[in-house]
Amino acid sequence: MKTLLPPMVGIALCAGVASAAGQDTGGSSGRTSGTSPTGGGATGVTTSAPIGGTNNPTVGLTLDPGTREPWDQPFSSTSVWNTPIGSGAQWSDPATDAGTAQLITVNGVINAGNWGQPVYVAGAGDPVITVTDTDTDEPIRPQTLHSPIDAIPAPPSAAGGDHHMAWFDLTQPTNMFSYYACSFNNGNDVTGGVTCRLGGVWDACGDGVTNSMAPGSDYNFAIGTIRHWELQAGKIQHVLRYSDSSDLAKSPGPTWTSNIPWPNTHEDLNGPNCGAADGNGYCGTLDAGLTLGIPASVNLNSLGLSQGGMMIATALQQYGAIWRDSGGHNQITFYAEPQDDNDPLLNQARGDMNKIVPLLRVLLNQGPNSINGGGTPLVTGPPPIDPTYCPSGNTPH
Repeated sequence: MKTLLPPMVGIALCAGVASAAGQDTGGSSGRTSGTSPTGGGATGVTTSAPIGGTNNPTVGLTLDPGTREPWDQPFSSTSVWNTPIGSGAQWSDPATDAGTAQLITVNGVINAGNWGQPVYVAGAGDPVITVTDTDTDEPIRPQTLHSPIDAIPAPPSAAGGDHHMAWFDLTQPTNMFSYYACSFNNGNDVTGGVTCRLGGVWDACGDGVTNSMAPGSDYNFAIGTIRHWELQAGKIQHVLRYSDSSDLAKSPGPTWTSNIPWPNTHEDLNGPNCGAADGNGYCGTLDAGLTLGIPASVNLNSLGLSQGGMMIATALQQYGAIWRDSGGHNQITFYAEPQDDNDPLLNQARGDMNKIVPLLRVLLNQGPNSINGGGTPLVTGPPPIDPTYCPSGNTPH
């Protein structure tokens, strides 16, 4: 029972059940993207990521007029993940669209501690490890990379967790590694190697949709995660990733790869089978794979949002959110890094979800020829990606 999503789309088994207040209260699968600093510096690489410490967060770009590094915020400036919502965006109406009508009634959740998304940034001074993928449907060859010695799979550690791990290695700074269901070969740490059930490698300078590996897979679990450095900056300049519960999601076609909205290419394997024994059958009204957002006509300043709530609402209005997963019950879930579970901004945002979720609408004209609605971007996008590593990362693809 796997959830395959496109080359940049995550995979889902179940995202963590959460309470109405937005705290996860248990569940079987989610995504993991926590950030741990590098244990050593990368030769010849200038990085904003600090060195050392268990699950210490990397500190990314400061949202200045300069450039962004691929390990802080990957993919080209024209990637769907980095393109602001455009003036051509067309939004659903809950009065006429059943999926939207159900969406605006569910609970809003931000997973970070359990079922979060750890992202580790490593340098030349860190151990060299091998990560092995055991998937037989879309296998990728074993990957050799540097990893902080204290990198761990995402909690919960007991059976039932998603155990995600994602890495950027500053000695190969244009690669993004993202894996699911990971465990230590030696039972203790990464030095004996890591074995994962699903995974993939992406060109961090690319469009975030096309997987450049041959053979490659469709599993990117970390993209769209709220990173620690973004919480420090108080600003998010990219599309968020979201999951919805199986009682909200609906299969848009008769099979798990039929009619999936771009940029996704598939849903959960058992998505079309409402009532499936594994719990991954969709029984709701909101098509899996959709892009959501808050229309520009909504005055966010009138809502009485906290600083954290305004940060999330602004990202949803300026960039939107793309479906990557399913899980929980009667909820829509966003993702942050595990070490930020008690971050004040995240806690504020959780408290404002009852104001934010009712504003969400479906972006009706998402597609490769109208990325995030097309037209004139409503805001200036993120800084250009560093041409030292990505010489063509700021030109149209």
